[in-house]
Amino acid sequence: SRIHGWKTKDIYDWKRFIPDYKNPGIAEMKDRYKGKRCFIVATGPSLTFDDLEKLKQHREFCISVNTIFKGFDKTGWRPDQYVVVDVNAMNHFGSEIRKMEVKEKFIADASIDFDYDSLTEEFYVYHSIFTKSTWERGLISDDFSEFAYNSGLVTTVSLQLAMYEGFDEIYLLGCDCSYAKTGFRHFNEPKEEETKVYGGIYDLKRYVTASEVAVNSYQKIKEYAEQRGIKIYNATRGGYLEVFERVNLDELLRD
Repeated sequence: SRIHGWKTKDIYDWKRFIPDYKNPGIAEMKDRYKGKRCFIVATGPSLTFDDLEKLKQHREFCISVNTIFKGFDKTGWRPDQYVVVDVNAMNHFGSEIRKMEVKEKFIADASIDFDYDSLTEEFYVYHSIFTKSTWERGLISDDFSEFAYNSGLVTTVSLQLAMYEGFDEIYLLGCDCSYAKTGFRHFNEPKEEETKVYGGIYDLKRYVTASEVAVNSYQKIKEYAEQRGIKIYNATRGGYLEVFERVNLDELLRD
């Protein structure tokens, strides 16, 4: 995070002590896509370049994440918006993130090493809150211009953004919730056998795995959306995410 030019690190949620924190640029985006639909394109191994070309052909509004740029040399598709919350991704791929041809980029204020001062006008810095209660309770922000709750999943942060912007029909694509022996697999990498078992530990006392946190977070997002008349569908080809109703992408984007 950055406060008055000083680099800081979030060791707790300082939002409670600074209630008027708000990004005015993001605030202007409130409900600007009211009643429209969008796709949140993750980078899971099931995603194909044909899928991306279909999205481009049908001019679908797309929000994508993390290292999606690794596939840009093989497709003319580009997302309308880009979201990153992971500090490692920001620090390791800062140059690639800056060079991406994306109109609007949303970047978390979570890194003490990232050079926020040199960001250009397409960047919007949002306050990311990551605490134990965030992932335990699956918290969801009502106002993305003030903060977003980070449960360790950039997809759930993207969902909070999409709902804030007014989209009421949201489709997940490339959101496999699967893991290979060598770790998370990217759609632009060689395929490996995938499993839904993931041993990353969030809580040593109760042995809460990253998979359990993911399912809980998606379930809370689903409940939040349903209470507000927002529909979230899973258009991913396969994978292990069963929280949302599945739809067939080919039928959805049929000519």
